[in-house]
Formats: sequence, structure tokens, C-alpha cells
Amino acid sequence: MNKQQIAGITFVVSVLIFNTGIDDIIRQETTVERRTHTALTQSIASILIERGLEGRVANERAAALLGSDPASFTSVLHRLPLLVGNISKEELLNYFAESALHRQHIELGSYEQLIHLYHKITHTTPDKKRRESLAELARQNSVHKEPASKSQNFIV
Repeated sequence: MNKQQIAGITFVVSVLIFNTGIDDIIRQETTVERRTHTALTQSIASILIERGLEGRVANERAAALLGSDPASFTSVLHRLPLLVGNISKEELLNYFAESALHRQHIELGSYEQLIHLYHKITHTTPDKKRRESLAELARQNSVHKEPASKSQNFIV
């Protein structure tokens, strides 16, 4: 065997080993995303059921609200209380549930939408530091999101 053949075999073996590891990582991330989506959908649906909606309808509306971008909702749910300090996860879930109830689209990559969310929950206008935090969160959400049409999110 010459050096080129040894290098070729080494390359093929390393690619096969590396791809197996990548496949496992992708599979784990997909499982975590699916569980997060399910948990968030169930949380919103349970609030809607408490408000008197039938279980099937509550689940459909919660799933329609999250649409194809549950990652942004999860990001906001976990990061917003830390960034602004005066909004709890329960208040955010209630806001999401109310939006799902009225079939309203929430664009979490929109700074204006996050300002509206903040104002609706706290009944105050955010100060400069909180506005900067909301702007950064909107930027992060808009970078990772594909545009989705409103009709795609609510087919209930």
C-alpha cells in the first residue's frame, strides 16, 4: 500500500465515524425539540382547557400558535423573565394562551410584538435597559426563523 491509499482509507474511516456521531447529535436535538414543543403545547392547552375550551380544540389552537417555530416561543419563555425581571413564565404562558384562544399570530422576531407583549403583561412601558433586552431577543428570534404565513399557522 502506498501513502495515498492509506490516506484515502483513513479519510473514509474518519468520515464514517464522524458522520455517525453527527447523526446521534442531530437525533438527540430533534428529540429534545419535539419534547419541548409537546410540553409547551400541553402547557398552553391546559390553560385553555381551564378557561373552558374543549381539549381537542385547545390542543389544536396551541399547536397552531406555535406553528413551525416552537424554538422561538421556548426561547422567549425561558429568556424573557431573566432579561426583564418582572415577567414570570406563568404570565407568558397566559399571554400565549390568550393569543391562541383568539387565534392571534405572534411574531417573536418582531421588536414591536415583544414590546406589546411586555406592555400587555406588565401594564407599563419598558425602560431603556428592558427595551434593549427586548430588541436583542427579537434579533435572536428573527435570525433563526423562516418566514411563515399567518394562514399557515391557523388552520383550525
